[in-house]
Amino acid sequence: MRDQLPNSEIANHSRQILGCLAVAHFLDHYFLLIFPTALLAIQVEWQMSYGELLTIGSTIFICFALFTLPAGWLGDRWSRLAMMRVFFIGCGVAAIVISTVEGPVGLAIGLGILGAFAAIYHPVATAMVVELSTRTGQALAVNGVFGNMGVAFAAIVTGFLTVQWDWRAAFAIPGAIAIALGIVFIWITRGSTIEAGSNRRAGGTLATSRGDQWRLFIVIGCVALLSGFTFNGLTVGLPKLLQDRLTGEIVDLTQIGAITTLILASAAFAQLPVGWLLDRIGAKPILLTIVAIQVLLMTLLSVTYGYAIMFVAAPLMLMVFGEIPITSWLIGRHVVQHWRARAYSLNFLGSLGLSTAAIPLMGYLHDRTGSFTLFLQLLAGGAAVLFVVAWLLPHRHSATRMQAA
Repeated sequence: MRDQLPNSEIANHSRQILGCLAVAHFLDHYFLLIFPTALLAIQVEWQMSYGELLTIGSTIFICFALFTLPAGWLGDRWSRLAMMRVFFIGCGVAAIVISTVEGPVGLAIGLGILGAFAAIYHPVATAMVVELSTRTGQALAVNGVFGNMGVAFAAIVTGFLTVQWDWRAAFAIPGAIAIALGIVFIWITRGSTIEAGSNRRAGGTLATSRGDQWRLFIVIGCVALLSGFTFNGLTVGLPKLLQDRLTGEIVDLTQIGAITTLILASAAFAQLPVGWLLDRIGAKPILLTIVAIQVLLMTLLSVTYGYAIMFVAAPLMLMVFGEIPITSWLIGRHVVQHWRARAYSLNFLGSLGLSTAAIPLMGYLHDRTGSFTLFLQLLAGGAAVLFVVAWLLPHRHSATRMQAA
């Protein structure tokens, strides 16, 4: 049936699906980051320490990691469109369930359920974006911007809803919106025969030598773990970092949320130039530049206080967000199509799953030391290690010669 459709209709339908995937990326990161801001209100209501609540909240990231691999497997073996339908409805229902809990145990379980449904997005949708687009770097970058905006707006919207009503509304209202969007997605894709795996418009993989392949696997694994550690730590910890270091200058969650959103939104579009450059000069020079700047800025942030913190955190988050599409681009260029969802599962298991160890570690160090200084210095050390590892990446021209041969 699909083969009988005009090419223009197929292209239009693909664009509609890509648009829905972009909105889903916004929701995915938004749901993951409701809790770090809502936590500041729950902490007062339940009289618990920051570290205790952060440990409870880590269940969302633990389940996010555990369910990434089965989600990718189901996407490859069952249906990616069907998995994305489950994503919308499941995340919405889970968020509403969280809004009804009465204690730490219920909160941990509810966040775990939300993390399980949120795990669907990256391995399944990223593979779809790669296969449904002609310019991989650009498509990943545009899709990434929507995810970044979800990260950015989670803080300000959660702060606003918490101040206007309570922290429960901060989960319930986005949950209802996700269910409504899921119904729209089901309607758009009703009867669709387009599956990412059947669309061959995306560019093929680059041939590489065995040595280059091993170096790629090492770099992808290290980037996934270390950059994911940094991303999770900074995006989750930023509201509390601002509250600590702007003491006496910030009065409520709305202001903390607004500044957090300002910093994250200023970095949200970093992936656009990175995606453009990836398609033209390859990953190695970009990754080396980004991580070198990260080392300097994270070291500086560890000793910065007052409003000056915004002028350090904003460019730092620009680098952190700009790094995100690099591993996805490498997988899209070097891994065969029918293994991509599983390859993305392993990538995101590291970057958004195993690296969530940053969250309980951050809470523990904050409770023990009373500040984020030591944690930020650890992040700077991780970026320095990644700078060394990045030199293992093969040059773009070596892969191009292999493809020509």
